[in-house]
Amino acid sequence: WPEAVLELPAPERSEREISGLIQIFDKMAGQVKTQIETLEENVRIRQELEESRFKELQMQINPHFLFNTLNMIAEKAYLEQADETVELLETAARMFRYSLDFSGKTVKLSQELEELGDYVFMQEQRFGTRISFVFELDEVFHDMMVPAMILQPLVENAIVHGTGMRTEDARISIRTRWSQEEGSGYIVVEDNGEGMDEETLNTVRRGMEEYRGESPKIGLGNVYLRLKMFFGGRAAMKVDSRAG
Repeated sequence: WPEAVLELPAPERSEREISGLIQIFDKMAGQVKTQIETLEENVRIRQELEESRFKELQMQINPHFLFNTLNMIAEKAYLEQADETVELLETAARMFRYSLDFSGKTVKLSQELEELGDYVFMQEQRFGTRISFVFELDEVFHDMMVPAMILQPLVENAIVHGTGMRTEDARISIRTRWSQEEGSGYIVVEDNGEGMDEETLNTVRRGMEEYRGESPKIGLGNVYLRLKMFFGGRAAMKVDSRAG
């Protein structure tokens, strides 16, 4: 008689194959889940970028209006031969233009310092001889690219929280220095104002370190966060002070 032979796999082998298939299926399911999550994240990021771009365009309306208004007033002052007023308005217009053109962008450090010069000029007109500003610049690394608007907030901070209460002999220095040994550039903004005690200093440092962009104000935290985002671990920002 014909003989039919059916060979069945051993239970252990069958279980191993099923287990292997389950592992493959689980891996594939995990990969699909990851891909879906990535797609969802990309959609979310794109939406946030579009919303951010819309807000940026919306915010440009007022600055452009102010910029054009300043130019109009400068022209009127020129016709009236008010030379000092013309200079002030032209400087203010340059500052607005810089903010409009380079907000959220990168510039050479030399451009940042040039813009800072305009800001300092405006403060000199405001405070007269009460505050003196000193620049000591090492231009060897001034071609380096940096985020725009990182220096003005530091000097403004030195005025408002440092020398603002002094009625005379206030001094703010802006220094740049290149260290050949370290391959690093240093930018220092220093004032001889009232300073901070240890507790206040620690609060300021903590606020700067923990800042995540939740405030629209351009303060120390904002500057530090943008430096970290732009340079990664290659940049550091430190605040030192003492009472008096």
